[in-house]
Amino acid sequence: MKTKAIVTAGAALLAISAPPAANAVPDGFPDLAGFTPVDATAFVRPFSYAERWTSGYVFFRTPDGISCAIGGSSWCTGAFPGLPPEQQSPCAAVRQGANGSAPYTLAPSDQPCVATADKVLNPGQKLVNDTYAVTCVVGDGNLTACIDTRNNHGFVLKPSGSWTF
Repeated sequence: MKTKAIVTAGAALLAISAPPAANAVPDGFPDLAGFTPVDATAFVRPFSYAERWTSGYVFFRTPDGISCAIGGSSWCTGAFPGLPPEQQSPCAAVRQGANGSAPYTLAPSDQPCVATADKVLNPGQKLVNDTYAVTCVVGDGNLTACIDTRNNHGFVLKPSGSWTF
């Protein structure tokens, strides 16, 4: 009888101390399995003294002109599709929360975006940054979406409505 009580107490303790299950991807986020992975090393910028991004960042741009940096603090800038009228701007930014545990935020700007020369991530492709557990995809119809799978935060940019989580 004592053994059964110890086993039951041990099981209860394990249930309490086990990490919570990962949240599901939010409704409306694209199915990542439907995209073809690309070689992340092809999306790294060459190092120079002025270039600080040698710590695991990858960079891409989309066919519709959005530029992204994916790493310890990820962001994208561009003329985003699907923003409400009060957020329309020549250049908007979507940024990861400072410590990664906060949701991404979207901020419009009245300044023009500066185009990058980074490699294009084409529709149907996904770029995975294993160092920071961030996956980004580009889909048909001006879709760009990224998710930080460690913290379950990300964004979707598309003409029918752009949003963050």
